[in-house]
Amino acid sequence: YLVSILNSQTLPSFAKRFPLSLLPDIELKNRTEWLVFQIDRLPEIRGHINGRLKEHPSGQFLMYETEVDQGLYEMIMQANPSRWKGESYPVDSVGLEEASEFCKKIGWVIGQPVVLPRKEWLMDLGFVGVDDSVLWFANRSEFKSQPVKTSDAYSGFYDIFGNLAEWVQPGEENKGFYLFGGSGADSYKEIINKPVTAVAPNFRSRWVGFRFCVLD
Repeated sequence: YLVSILNSQTLPSFAKRFPLSLLPDIELKNRTEWLVFQIDRLPEIRGHINGRLKEHPSGQFLMYETEVDQGLYEMIMQANPSRWKGESYPVDSVGLEEASEFCKKIGWVIGQPVVLPRKEWLMDLGFVGVDDSVLWFANRSEFKSQPVKTSDAYSGFYDIFGNLAEWVQPGEENKGFYLFGGSGADSYKEIINKPVTAVAPNFRSRWVGFRFCVLD
């Protein structure tokens, strides 16, 4: 219900008629407050996302075709922790908590559940035909991240392997925290043989970013 009324025509009047302090649910209050704050940017955010969501080969959900770029991250989070700056570069140095918060807010914008990928969803893309000569691994990365969409797409998605390692959803009951796909600091052979790396939940690195999935 909230999503249906929170659009550019009705949101200001909704906020005026129903003071945020009177909203009974803290999550509803936070969502409404944030959407009111972002009202002028919502079309820009949606425009940035449109066309970049691609159907996963399973046909069960959509996945962002690139790692989240700094331009989109700044619009959503009002911050940019990246070591290598540039709107078209993937956001780096993001912790699991920030990546999850970003997904929640994107979900508020589009009115659908948004989550980090599961490692199984990325594994399902397969490994046949992965070629290190067209991916951002240590042999050609110049030891820094590269703009999104500058490597070859793999199964319709960019930088599943290389550029930045990506956060995936924690394991069951938050037991096990993982990165997928390796980065420009890794070797191709290392990652193809072992694409998933276990890390601490508070891990943070200039070589770590993320992408997101939209569920029905």
